[in-house]
Amino acid sequence: MKKKVLSLLFFLVILVVFSACGGTEQTDKIKLSFDKNTAYFSSQIKLAPIAGSKPQKTDKDESAKITVMAENAEVIQLRAEIIGEQTQIEGLKIGVDGNEKDFISGVILFEGSLNGEKEKTFEVTIYLSKDTPITMAGKQLTFNFVLNAK
Repeated sequence: MKKKVLSLLFFLVILVVFSACGGTEQTDKIKLSFDKNTAYFSSQIKLAPIAGSKPQKTDKDESAKITVMAENAEVIQLRAEIIGEQTQIEGLKIGVDGNEKDFISGVILFEGSLNGEKEKTFEVTIYLSKDTPITMAGKQLTFNFVLNAK
């Protein structure tokens, strides 16, 4: 009986280890609204310059899904603000629904109307461009996503 319990326990440990290692990385899901208009984000991946003009599955990048909920807003603005006194990371880019921008503190990710919708989800990718100096590799950053609505 004791061997069966130990075997079962060993099997469960192996199952947990393999489920944690296998598969693709989960994308962070962030929700912003009038009552929670700021969300803290800390990169978990040490960034490295990408190989091509756009990130591919094999590149080291960060991604998140940001859902904004602003039921009666005429205009919303979603931006990213770097926290504290982090040094500027040369070549750092942020892509929002495929539109890439230089990632500097206060960069506006979206500004406009939700066209009568109550919420909108944005796909955000953070990466180092392919021409980034290798000395920038291994950098991580923390910043806030901020939602303003009028």
